[in-house]
Amino acid sequence: MDAEKYDKNSSTLSRMLRIGVLSNAIVWVCSIIALIFIMQNSSSEKGLFPILAGGLGVALMLVSIVQKQRNSVDS
Repeated sequence: MDAEKYDKNSSTLSRMLRIGVLSNAIVWVCSIIALIFIMQNSSSEKGLFPILAGGLGVALMLVSIVQKQRNSVDS
């Protein structure tokens, strides 16, 4: 019975983690798109691109880690 409860709790936490990671990646993508629109009027914001691209890179790495963890648990 405890194993069932642990599996259910683990899958719920894994699902919440996937949702959080994917929403984080979406926020970074939206911020880069917003930066592109802002840069059409003024080019002084070009310095923000490396920061936003770095954040997107970390978000995509987290998506990859969560997917690998999910696949190893399912196997």
